[in-house]
Amino acid sequence: MSQAGNPGPGMNRTELRAALSLSGIYALRMLGLFMILPVFALYATDLEGVTPALTGLAIGIYGVTQALLQIPAGLLSDRIGRKPVIIGGLLVFALGSVMAALADSIWLIILGRALQGAGAIAAAIMALAADLTREQHRIKTMALIGMSIGLSFALALILGPVLYNLVGVPGIFALTAVLALGGVLVVQFVVPRPAELRIHREAEAVPAQFGRILTHARHSHRQFRGVAADFAGRGGGAGRGPLEDLPAGTGLLGSGHDPADHPGRAQGTHAGRVPGGHRAVDDGAGRTVCTAGIGRQRGRHAAGVFYGL
Repeated sequence: MSQAGNPGPGMNRTELRAALSLSGIYALRMLGLFMILPVFALYATDLEGVTPALTGLAIGIYGVTQALLQIPAGLLSDRIGRKPVIIGGLLVFALGSVMAALADSIWLIILGRALQGAGAIAAAIMALAADLTREQHRIKTMALIGMSIGLSFALALILGPVLYNLVGVPGIFALTAVLALGGVLVVQFVVPRPAELRIHREAEAVPAQFGRILTHARHSHRQFRGVAADFAGRGGGAGRGPLEDLPAGTGLLGSGHDPADHPGRAQGTHAGRVPGGHRAVDDGAGRTVCTAGIGRQRGRHAAGVFYGL
């Protein structure tokens, strides 16, 4: 059990406090990020050296650094603790916001946005949520976090244009930094401290599985090609071929699964024939490595692969 508490049908006080406070951290962080979306293109036209491509880069660079550093930050939280990583990430995010607020050229804003993304804390927050909640209530905590992101997005699209008229985009960036610092206070004084740190396969990366998933010479390229094809070429399959059964723990299928039991197809640029239904793959030690599902949506086949690394 990740967090001590009285067993019962509902969330205990510690779990509820953890769910609400972690949702609040997400809301404070995402509110500032989302507020610039409806107004940044208007503001960027007056910046030195701006082009449409650089305007798009300024928006998108956040996601690039976020994606690159998310797993390393999560692994670091396993070593030094969740709270230090979350606080450090929020401080880096605040620093990037201040840099963007003071910028007078598009390149400085790009640098500030990249620094914002470098404060990658999502993995650490999810791991902390898993540390602080019992398994039967973990989905409720994740749902509250997801709701906070959605509400932040909706509120930001309303507040962004209003604040743009009052303080401009530099003011919005400065407010983003203030919100991030508010998140630091929430982490330090409101979020409960977990009794112990544990690896949660459903919520964070497990390095021991990386090699088996990524470097299996015979099959790994097919797994990721199929996933990429689902997103990049959904519905326009140019080629189809059988996807062989994979060894346990190395892909979509494990030994002992018969593709004939679940006929289904995922169509895409390079997608092959993939068994349908939901699959759990065992790594040989009774632990789920990944699950796969095929479902029909609006007349098309959609494939989903979720790795519990």
